Amino acid sequence: METKRNLFKKLGNILIENGVKFLQGAFSIQPQKTTAGNLKSLIASKTGIEITIFADQDYYYTDLETVKDILKHDLADEKEYEAEKFDCDDFAQTIYAIFRYVFELNSMGTARNIEMKDATTGQNVGWHRANIFLASENGIPKIYYLEPQNDYIKEITSKEITGIPGFEGKKLILGTFDF
Repeated sequence: METKRNLFKKLGNILIENGVKFLQGAFSIQPQKTTAGNLKSLIASKTGIEITIFADQDYYYTDLETVKDILKHDLADEKEYEAEKFDCDDFAQTIYAIFRYVFELNSMGTARNIEMKDATTGQNVGWHRANIFLASENGIPKIYYLEPQNDYIKEITSKEITGIPGFEGKKLILGTFDF
C-alpha cells in the first residue's frame, strides 16, 4: 500500500510539472519588467498608500488581456467558498501563487486589510482580502484590483473601490499590499 501511495505522489508531481509546462506554452507570455520602486510609486500615486511590502527588486508583468485570459482558465474558480476554510484570503493567495508559480509573473500581489464599509452609512461591515496587480493596457502600465472570487477587474484610481459584483452597497477601502 505504501508503494502505491508513493507512486501516486510521484505521478501527481509529474502531472503538475507537465501541466505547468503546458500552460506556459499555451500562453507564451513575453513578460515586461519594472522595479519595486516604480511599482511603489505607481501604487502611491493612485492610492496615497505608502505601505507596500516588496519581496523582490524587479517585477515581471504582462498585458491586461493576457491576465484576463489566465483568469478565464485558472483553477481557483473551481473551488467553493467555505468560511474560515477557503474564503477570501485563500482565493487571493491561490491567484497569487498561480501567477508566480505557473507564469513566473511576480506582479500579482495581495491586497490585505481591505475595510468593507456600508456605502450609505460609512459603518464598518467587515474585512476582506483580494488581489492587486500590475498589467499594461495599450503599452501603459496600470494598477488593477482583482476580486479573486469572481475574476472582476477594476483599474485602481483611488484607495476607495465601489461597484464590485458581490459587494453591492459596500465600498472597499484599500489597506496594505504585499508583492
